[in-house]
Parts: sequence; C-alpha cells; structure tokens
Amino acid sequence: MPEKALVVLWASSCPTCAAELRALAAAKPQLDAAGIRVLALAIDGLGSTPGSPAEALAFLQQIRFPHGGGMATEETLEKFQVLHREFYYRPYHLPVPASFLVGSGGKLISVYRGEAAAAEVIAHFQAVEGGADREAAAAPYPGRWIRSERLYFSPANYFARLSDLGWIDDAAALAEDLWAGELPDATRLFVAHRCGADFLKAGRFPEAQRWFERALAIDPEHAQSLNNLGAVLQQSGDRFGAEASYRSASAADPAYAAPLQNLGVLLLKSGRADEAVGPLAKLVDLTPDDAEAWRTYGAALAEKGGFSDAEAAYRKALALEPDDAAAPIALAKISLLREDPAQAKAFLDQALVAERITPEQTAEVIRLSEAASK
Repeated sequence: MPEKALVVLWASSCPTCAAELRALAAAKPQLDAAGIRVLALAIDGLGSTPGSPAEALAFLQQIRFPHGGGMATEETLEKFQVLHREFYYRPYHLPVPASFLVGSGGKLISVYRGEAAAAEVIAHFQAVEGGADREAAAAPYPGRWIRSERLYFSPANYFARLSDLGWIDDAAALAEDLWAGELPDATRLFVAHRCGADFLKAGRFPEAQRWFERALAIDPEHAQSLNNLGAVLQQSGDRFGAEASYRSASAADPAYAAPLQNLGVLLLKSGRADEAVGPLAKLVDLTPDDAEAWRTYGAALAEKGGFSDAEAAYRKALALEPDDAAAPIALAKISLLREDPAQAKAFLDQALVAERITPEQTAEVIRLSEAASK
C-alpha cells in the first residue's frame, strides 16, 4: 500500500466513477494541503469489464486529471477484492468505484463503496492521523474504519488469506505490522509459523529461519516450527542444527511423524544407518499405511546389513503402492546380493511396468537387468 493516499479503482464505462474523478480533480488543492495523494487505477479490460487501457487514459487526459493514474492488474484487483471481502462482514463483490484510504506506514484507514467525496476523505484522514481522540470522535459514514472495533475485520484472517493465495511478501509485510501490535500469543505463534512455512516452501531460507525462531520464542516446544526449522537448517547446510531441531520436535510431540521421517533421512544420508533405524521404526509404527515410510525404513535396514528385515519393509511398501518402481528395484538389489538373479529379474520386470517410474529408475533397471543376466 502507498502511504497517505486514496487509491481509487474505477472504469471508464462507469458514470459514478467519472463523477468521482472529476470531483477529486477539482479538489486537488484541498487534498494536497491535507497531504493526501490520489492514485486512480482503471480496471478497463480486466475480466468482463468493458473498455480498454486506451479509453481509460483518454478519459484522464480529457478531464486533465491532476493526480496519479494507471492501470490495475489482475493481481492488484484480486488483492483489493480479498481486502474488501475481509473488510466487510458480508462477502460483497468489489464494486466500482471503490476507494481505499491509506494513512501513515501504509495502514488502511477506510474503504469507500461508491463515490468518495473529497471533503469526507480529508475529514476521515485527519481524524485518524490526528490521533486516537479524534478518531474515536469521527463518524465512519460513508467509509468504514479499518481500525475501529465497530468493524467485523480480522487482520489475522486477512493475513491468512494473502498467504493462501501465495502472496507471501504481502502477507509477511502485514505480519510485521501484526507482530508489532497487541496480539495474543496464539495469534503471534500462528502468524510467525505461517510466514516461516511460506518462505520455506519458496526456498527463502534466511527469512523462513527468522520467522520460525520468532515462533519458537513464543513456544519453544512448538513441534511444527521445530521440525520446519530443522528443514531450513538442513537446506542451509547445518546438519547438526537440523538433527537437534528434528529431535526436539519429536520429543515435543512423539506422535508427530514428520520429524521422525526427516531425522531418519538425514541420518541415512549422513552414513549413520544404525542410528536412522530407531526413528524410522517409530515412524512406521505411527504411519503403517505410508509406503514412503516403509521404503525409507527398508533403506536404513539394508544399509545396516539387515537384508531380511529390509526385504520385509520393502515388500510392505510394494503392497501399499504396487504401481511405484522404487520398492521392486530395491528388492531386486537385495535378490542380487543373495545371488538370486531369477528373483531379481522378476522384481525388475515389475518395476518396468510400474506407472510411477522415473527415467533414472528406468536406467537403473536396465543396469541391474544386465547384472542379473551374467
């Protein structure tokens, strides 16, 4: 959001929009004196809206619009639509004209459905910018205060909606504002963990780590944040920190499967199969219908040298997901180690017809088939 501005969404096909823009043009001296910029964003040509950018620009030139003007994008329009739906108790569609009054620090002051009169906009702006006493005494009509207790508006819900739509930088900017305010610890924990998860998914690990650490400052035993912090540290190359974080997550919530999976894989990749077997055994007890858990457990057992137990784990994975090539390839390797090429070939034939087989796995099947034929 721009600071100290009135953002107007309008269309050249809308007579009320035209009247509002003309009035705002005439009121430029008063708006300038109040320190309010105006930015008119046309929605011509977006979706089913009539008109074109050329028509919108021609209208602004025709009335000699003295304020800022431009075209809204689909993303910009969607963001204002989300804000509008969160702002009003009933989820009305965003009308035009619709105007958003923004104060210092990019804080939304008021939303206007329909024509916004310059004098009322200035009065609302000065009421909020003038301090809490003036804001409390101000009447919200025709705009509706974003910061008043009279509204059915939850900034945390709006934050979650931005996050859901993948606008993580917008969500994080709002989260910073929320973090600086008076919030219950539960809300602060939700916001911090959600931001961390968004940045982790986006591969932005320093930002993810910062938010997960904020979450853990509120609740040091928040298992999801501990687990995700472990993933961040692992991706950043800190395997020891990742291991500690996964172990803490599992200790905080022994019924939480994810840190067991992550810890087992980390230990296995670190050449510590003996240590990986323990958490992976717990994992398959917690998630007996998870084929990936059984495959990982089988890999740890095989690396440790327990081929009979590894075979049983892989057979369980194969029974759960018969269309995945990973388990029959692993079983073929065990069969070759046991010098049973016929059994290995049977598993390899099964792998080749699996629905889920990667090019790399196909190449491995060919290589193993050559070994079984010798």
